[in-house]
Amino acid sequence: MIIRLLVLYFVQQWRRTKPKVVKPRQTDKLIAVRGAGWVQPWTPVILTDGNLSVASSSSVPHGVVVPYSIGNSVLLNGSHDFSDYGVPKPAGTWLGRDNDNDEWVWTDIRPNQVIARLFQNYIIKETHNMGYAIGSRDISDVRDYTGQTGSAFGGFGPIVGMPVKPDGSAGIQPATAADENIIGILKEATETSSGSGVYDCVVQVAEGDFACTHNFSSGDYGKPLFVQQYDPSSSSIALTINDMYSTTEPTTGFSHALLTAEVSGCHYNGNSRPVAL
Repeated sequence: MIIRLLVLYFVQQWRRTKPKVVKPRQTDKLIAVRGAGWVQPWTPVILTDGNLSVASSSSVPHGVVVPYSIGNSVLLNGSHDFSDYGVPKPAGTWLGRDNDNDEWVWTDIRPNQVIARLFQNYIIKETHNMGYAIGSRDISDVRDYTGQTGSAFGGFGPIVGMPVKPDGSAGIQPATAADENIIGILKEATETSSGSGVYDCVVQVAEGDFACTHNFSSGDYGKPLFVQQYDPSSSSIALTINDMYSTTEPTTGFSHALLTAEVSGCHYNGNSRPVAL
């Protein structure tokens, strides 16, 4: 009798359905997680078995806790628009390691190592070292246009940072807010010989940094800079970055938020389909 009871007990234990472990379903943008209620929005975190912990300065975050209508969520990759939810922007624009103490912080100026950035109310998850946008170190990020006539760029010739469009043949010319098709910005412009008025140009066509001279204030660092309706044909003034771009969106033409200002240069945001104004 005792043996029968023991056998029956073990059979029942074997047949008993184990509790189902609910795992969050991963999407290409957001993942719902447990344990996010105590973590402040915009905090970089490490995911562990459906839970999470705040990322330390020595660890690479898996994602960023975001305020979202469904509750506890972490942005893993891609981009997401929070404008419909009345979500306030975090204190800074770039989420990365502080260059002084190596802690993860939001800052107006892009730090050495970046996990995400906020651009026009979109949060964009990035690889740890911006591996997809490495500027001039990747030949595919730039295009060469040799033998360009300087007069096509105004009386003072092309300048670094100028937005450009196709000229209808094999060359380039300045682009303004009136142009829908902007292919990139001038990263380099070298006169073939002194006084020749002919330039060999390098155009940045993929996202990346470039050195340039500008007069934007520190309060503008990290903000999108829009292409303006400037006059590229003027022969009486030397154009500057501040003539071509402003933090104020133009009222007519097209909205091209091509750049963000930094301390010693600018960041080209990459080209996307513009908004008609």
